[in-house]
Amino acid sequence: MSFSWLRFATIVPIAVYSTVIGREIVLSLIDTGETGLIIPVIGYVTVISLMGWTAIMSGNATVITGGILFVISDSILAWNKFIDVIAFSGPLIMLTYYASQFFVADSIRSVPSFGLANDLKNDTPIQ
Repeated sequence: MSFSWLRFATIVPIAVYSTVIGREIVLSLIDTGETGLIIPVIGYVTVISLMGWTAIMSGNATVITGGILFVISDSILAWNKFIDVIAFSGPLIMLTYYASQFFVADSIRSVPSFGLANDLKNDTPIQ
């Protein structure tokens, strides 16, 4: 599979998911008369979707896991706030949020940026 097909294959499900979630939230905002939040919500859904796609495209399993968990956390939060109450939403949101943060932070160990970590290992401490 070529790289362009990989991009297409990953962005389509994310775009469909984001469109469905975004549409439901926008319809709920219209129903409740909170139309001033429509543009910010669309912007936020777009940013979170791009973050999820970027995490997947990184190819790093730890980053992918963290990115997907973050999208899940924000989806539960948004659905619970704007559409309908979700049972146990508080624990579900926090569990997925903190797990996502752990995986994203842990990914730094698995793939050091620009070889900086390797350079630091070889340095002798300043005395």
